Amino acid sequence: MSGSSFDDLFPGISVVAFNADGEGADVSLRITKNEGIPVHLVPEGTSAGGVIAVKRVDELGFYNLSHSDLARKLKLSPIKTTAAIAVLDLKDDPDCSKAFKIGRSVFQRYSQKSIERIKTLMEDRGVDDVWAQYRELRAAKRKQ
Repeated sequence: MSGSSFDDLFPGISVVAFNADGEGADVSLRITKNEGIPVHLVPEGTSAGGVIAVKRVDELGFYNLSHSDLARKLKLSPIKTTAAIAVLDLKDDPDCSKAFKIGRSVFQRYSQKSIERIKTLMEDRGVDDVWAQYRELRAAKRKQ
């Protein structure tokens, strides 16, 4: 990176402040949404926008609930939990769920956000209504 200009390293960014803490070559980059220049976080794979930083997180730490963990925290039976997941289509919501493939096995994991989404659904509609909609979804899927 020696000899590269600031614009080459950070295209589209007009201001970056660096603070030197300690010794050595460590560099910390703090990106905020509410102060400084406007920053837009985009999902991985988005072609628009320049990348200035990649945040790598422990995805299993974020999606830290198994199906049975989720049911236990919600105090619902596993099948009622499955019904809520299907009605909310949580498996297709990246904020709530992600499938992890390990070898030939696939494990669906859920984030803490899924707890609130399901609680809200159950409070708004009730278990019986969610169960009825789940049965309708399954019947429609069988007809396909």
